[in-house]
Amino acid sequence: MVPESDGFATLPGRQGLGVYQLPFDRDGVALALLAAGDRRGAAAELVRAHGPRIREYLRALLRDGDAADDAYSIFCEWTLGAMAQYRGESSLRTFAFGIAYNAARRVRSDAYRRRRRTLRGSQISGLPDRRGSSSALRRERAT
Repeated sequence: MVPESDGFATLPGRQGLGVYQLPFDRDGVALALLAAGDRRGAAAELVRAHGPRIREYLRALLRDGDAADDAYSIFCEWTLGAMAQYRGESSLRTFAFGIAYNAARRVRSDAYRRRRRTLRGSQISGLPDRRGSSSALRRERAT
């Protein structure tokens, strides 16, 4: 059985009957690699198996292509570390989508923090001048 990139395995046919296409279980391969202690291989197989659907999910969730690409990069990075924490309580697909959801939350919260920290020119001019303010405050308290 030879895994193909389209998610099917090719089996050689019997005498003149042709080639059979059977669904190939990439989760099974990832689980076998994980059981053998190959977390890197299991993570790569998980990303290979579910990556396209994860990318679509992130694009729909974040509604921004650049943010979705950032989240997908985070998902790929986090998948390797998360494989050590996989306990088998859910399918690998569910596990992968959970990692992707958390990556989307990270990207969204980072964008929110950046937006909150960005001040416009009019906001900056309205801030009090901090130079010498502590000494002026001490003088004011002393009187």
